[in-house]
Amino acid sequence: MHMKSLDREVNTLLDCDHPNVIKIYGIIQREAGVIDVLLESWGESLKAYLKRFPRKIYPKTITIRSWFYQILSGLDYLHHCKQLVHCDIHPGNVLIWKDVIKVCDFGSIKKIGERHGTQSHGISPMYFPPTVLRHYLEKEIKQYDYQVSLRLDTFAVGKLLLELMRGGKIIEIEEMRPYIYDKNKWDAAVKVSIPEGTPFEIKQVIIGLMGFTTKDSMCTIEDVQILLK
Repeated sequence: MHMKSLDREVNTLLDCDHPNVIKIYGIIQREAGVIDVLLESWGESLKAYLKRFPRKIYPKTITIRSWFYQILSGLDYLHHCKQLVHCDIHPGNVLIWKDVIKVCDFGSIKKIGERHGTQSHGISPMYFPPTVLRHYLEKEIKQYDYQVSLRLDTFAVGKLLLELMRGGKIIEIEEMRPYIYDKNKWDAAVKVSIPEGTPFEIKQVIIGLMGFTTKDSMCTIEDVQILLK
């Protein structure tokens, strides 16, 4: 890990205490500037965990609801208690053990309102909201305001939820690209991608978090938590 990212992660975790955020126990300075970060041992990544499931026996909806409630609880703590945005939510940065979820990898974290451009996020571009993805693909550097910063996290959660409801089928950038310039096409594509039989409240969460712009999207984690409870 880059030293700047390591410093950011260590300082963040030393100041965090939440059941859905990974804990840090300390750091060990070794020779030649090598540093070991002692983190809480917590199962495996959601990405690794789900690879062990054939698509036909993916976790039940009630389990998925619980996972996402926990992810959102961790993010709510970061956003509102610590004024931080994670910027790197994807299946590899969510840990699971006995259905208890913890968010990890804080090397890309930013302060809400801190100047940061499109190309600087650690998050995989396939988890960018459509307008940010457009800036990324066109190599435009944009400074994001408070609401867009928060949405980097909440959109990623919505897309991850959609992918799990689709049996783990990842939606790649090339599948998203045709719709990132048109609100109506984007919103229609999101609705069509939600599998039949998805509970109404889960549909509302996906549509809300994955709206075309910040204004269109369900911006508050509290709204989503009520639906997932």
